[in-house]
Amino acid sequence: MSTIIDDVVAKLGGFDKLEPEEVKTYTEHLEILQGKSISIEDTKIFVRKMILNIERALVDTKEKSPESIGLKARLKNFLVLEAFLLSPERARESLEQFYKQRI
Repeated sequence: MSTIIDDVVAKLGGFDKLEPEEVKTYTEHLEILQGKSISIEDTKIFVRKMILNIERALVDTKEKSPESIGLKARLKNFLVLEAFLLSPERARESLEQFYKQRI
């Protein structure tokens, strides 16, 4: 599988012509390009962890302080994002519950 980095290396005269530092950079960039994709499930887990971290920080913050206001804004943003990520699941669960009641 050829990458854009391989095209750049070819234009520079090939892998053998690279300096040691360039080889190191090439390897690092290649690992990034071939890295694992982030899934929706990974994002849901990350968002939930961020919500918990913000809630913990908010508990230890003085009420109505500038830090408290900022934390509340961040918390609200993550809660909205979480609701967006979970909405298809919640819609499915709601429909399943509706039909279970009809059976």
